[in-house]
Amino acid sequence: QKVIKYQVQTSTTVLMISLASVFYSVNFTEWKYHNNIFSNEEFNILCCVICALGVISYLFLLGIDVFELFHLNDRPGEGGKISITYKERKKKEESFDMGEDVPDAVNINIQIDGNPDDIIVVETPIVTKKHGAFKKATISAIFTLLAVSPIITGYTYSSLEIQSPAYVVMKITDDTTINIRMAKARLLNDPKSSSKSNAEGLLIKCGYNTENKLKCKNQQLNEILLMDMGDNCFEDFNKIDDIECLPYKGIILLENWKDRSSRPVNFVAKGVTKFPIVSISLKDSNKTSNRLQDGQFTNIIFNDFDSLLEQEKSDIYKFNCFKDDCTSMKYPAKKQKYIGCDGEVKYQAEVDMTCTSNGLPCPELESWKRKICKEKKSFEPCFDGDDVDCKVRTPFPPAQCIPAKQGEEEMPKSCTGEDRFWEGSKAKYCWKETTKTVKYWSSECQKEVECANWGGWSTLIGTCTRSSSPEKFRFCRKSTNCVLMEIEKKHKDLTGSGGCTLDSSKNDDYPGAIDCKFS
Repeated sequence: QKVIKYQVQTSTTVLMISLASVFYSVNFTEWKYHNNIFSNEEFNILCCVICALGVISYLFLLGIDVFELFHLNDRPGEGGKISITYKERKKKEESFDMGEDVPDAVNINIQIDGNPDDIIVVETPIVTKKHGAFKKATISAIFTLLAVSPIITGYTYSSLEIQSPAYVVMKITDDTTINIRMAKARLLNDPKSSSKSNAEGLLIKCGYNTENKLKCKNQQLNEILLMDMGDNCFEDFNKIDDIECLPYKGIILLENWKDRSSRPVNFVAKGVTKFPIVSISLKDSNKTSNRLQDGQFTNIIFNDFDSLLEQEKSDIYKFNCFKDDCTSMKYPAKKQKYIGCDGEVKYQAEVDMTCTSNGLPCPELESWKRKICKEKKSFEPCFDGDDVDCKVRTPFPPAQCIPAKQGEEEMPKSCTGEDRFWEGSKAKYCWKETTKTVKYWSSECQKEVECANWGGWSTLIGTCTRSSSPEKFRFCRKSTNCVLMEIEKKHKDLTGSGGCTLDSSKNDDYPGAIDCKFS
């Protein structure tokens, strides 16, 4: 036992000295080491946890008996009693046995006056104090919690006090592909929730015209400031007393050190809440340097990674669809526009997304891809057999077509082999009196059906004049082949204010239309 005690004492001492050396080297020297996933705060908390566990290990070596400390061990009761009763008789002639005398037990010699013959000894058992099992179990549980308390404390502090990571997102789209480049970043301040949600804009580098770019302004610009922590711009930025006076939606700092991922950042911005300030490691900035250019639209996101990637209406999946392309009413087999299950116009685009953290792929992105493939998640559940097949296409939500601007909208064009079911003599429709709109449905629906997931309204098509009536539309998909379309048309008010008003009667443009059953 003594040997084991010395072994534990020696190993703990070596570990504590090594921990202190590493802690000092990381925080106060230029020592280089392999990158890891811990920020400086996380690294320091882990060092404190390990140090506390080492101190507790030393305490265990003292051999402290906690039951003895709280007087819970069984102890002898006070007193004891031995009764000896004897009777004196007439002596008889003694006979001598010359054989060997072997005692049966321990002899106790007691001096008794007189000549006793019969002796009776009565022993009363010693009474001990007994403590219940509940007390001992409670003490054991308390000291067990104390032994692991450094781990619990460190985890709790990290969860409550350390900022969750941020991601710098840069998106470039071509005709058929959405290219998304993400870099994991360290959040250096505690911005307000509203400033987190608005952290997007055009990148502007601080490498030139520094004085103007670090000038305080009242009006916030739709820009994100980018600066290298090794440039003179950062030195000037670090001298500003009131950083919040800058007119940006966010600030991205490019770290200028290598192989020191857990070192402290030489910048304090805890009091800044107007906009987020994040830093990107040198290896990540080198991998994304071709994207970190002036004019690049950039987002800084703080959402949970899984919920962000699965959020179909996220900005990262928005796509500039060509207005001259046809819109399929079926699930497209190739890259083209179609009506999604939420009624919005989407595009079957390829999504190419990469994420780096200290020069390595982000494990959370790879884990999310494996989870989606394993669960066979469907982003378009109204289509038959739309489970994600990772061998066929990437497991990302479909691209959302950005709505056309006012004056640029057109009625959708039908694809080859598909009918424009909202036009022609065979069109099936009904009139919604409550909204003064008309609802069409494709032949596969067979009749008007109730549909809950209507998409957003388009912008108005055309202008309101005596000879033209502007209109707008929206879609709703019920199933793989059943699609509904609602159209709102306005007319010039020639008798009243002269403005543009809704159809007053179904007989004006839709004679013989039946009334709709569903809203």
